[in-house]
Amino acid sequence: MKRIGVITFHRAINYGAVLQAYALNESIQKLGYEPVTIDYKNTFIDKSYDYKLFNFKTMKSLITGILLYTRLIKKKKSFEDFRAKYFNLDPITDLYSEKSIKHLRSYKSFITGSDQVWNYSMTEFDIAYFLDFVSDSQKKNSYAASFGFDHIPEEYTNKYKELLKRFNHISVREEQGVALIKKLLNRRAELVLDPTMLLSIDDWNKISRNYKDKKEYILIYQLVNSQTLIDFAVNLSKETNCEIIYINDALKKRIKATYVSGVGPQEFLGLLKNAKYIVTNSFHGVAFSITFNKLFFVEMLPPPAKVNSRLENILETFNLRSRQIIKGQNNKIHTDIDYVAINEKLEFERQRSLNYLKRILEE
Repeated sequence: MKRIGVITFHRAINYGAVLQAYALNESIQKLGYEPVTIDYKNTFIDKSYDYKLFNFKTMKSLITGILLYTRLIKKKKSFEDFRAKYFNLDPITDLYSEKSIKHLRSYKSFITGSDQVWNYSMTEFDIAYFLDFVSDSQKKNSYAASFGFDHIPEEYTNKYKELLKRFNHISVREEQGVALIKKLLNRRAELVLDPTMLLSIDDWNKISRNYKDKKEYILIYQLVNSQTLIDFAVNLSKETNCEIIYINDALKKRIKATYVSGVGPQEFLGLLKNAKYIVTNSFHGVAFSITFNKLFFVEMLPPPAKVNSRLENILETFNLRSRQIIKGQNNKIHTDIDYVAINEKLEFERQRSLNYLKRILEE
C-alpha cells in the first residue's frame, strides 16, 4: 500500500481534533492507501495540555487541585490510549533534519488538515502545517483545512500567499476559506466535508462505547462556557422532562445534572449517539449531531471568539439555521428535524468529498 502522510492536531486533548484525524485516516484507508499520521509536536499546542500541580496555600485548595488534576490526567490518558490504538504514527521529532527529509521522500503524498491548521493564532504560525518540509509541490495537498477566521491580517498576507501557492490541491472546510484562497491566489479551492462526516453511523458505532442510561437525556457539550446555553438546556429539561448529562471536568456543579468528567473519545461518541437532545456551541458537536440524526440546538461562540464561520457554514449547508439558540431562546423545542432530506444532502456531500479525496490520492 502507498503511504500517505497526514499532519494535523491529532495530539490535542480535544474530541473534535482527535476524531477528525481518526476519520481522515479511516477514509484514506478505505480508499486503498496507508495513512500515516506524522507525530509532529507543536510546542504551543502541547503546553496547553501540560497539566501540573502547583503550590497551594490551604488544605482545601490542595485537595481541590488534586481532584481536578486527577480528572485531567485521566482524560489525557484516554486520549493517549486512543491514539496508540487507532493511529499509525510516524514519530518524527525534527521534520527538517537531513534524516527526516530523506525518510519523508518515501511517502506518495501528504495531506494537511482538517481542523484549524491554518489559523496562525492556534499554532503561533507554525509553517509545518503548510507542509513546508515537503520539497515536491506535487505531493502537497490539504483536505478540509480551516483558517478559523474570514480575514487575514495584513501583516500575514504575504506569508500565507507564499506558503499556499506551493500546494498541488487545496480543499477547505468553510465557504470563508474558499473566499480567502480566491483572494490570496486567485484560485478555486474545493469545499469539502469535515472528515468526521465522511464516516457513517455504522463506522462510528464500531468504536463508540455506549453510555447506558435508561432515561432520555439532554447532553450539554460546550467548547466555551456559556450561561445562556446552560439556561436554555435547563429550560429544555423542564419542557421535555429529560434529565441533563453535562460533559464537564470542573469540580463545582452549577446546575442539577449528571456530570461526567475525564471522558475519552470513545465514551464521548457514546454520550452523543445515545442522547435525545444535544445542546452545544461546538462545530463537532453539531457535526456529530447531524451524523447521528439527533435533535440538537447550537449557540454561536461568544466574543472574543472568531471561529463561528464553521458553525455558520454547517448550518447553512444543511439548512439548519432554525436550530440556533439566539439570546438564550429557540422556539423549535417541540419541532423535529427532517433527517430524510438532511441525510440525502449528507450522502451527496459525502460522496463528492470522498471523490475529491480519492482524486488527491490517485494523482
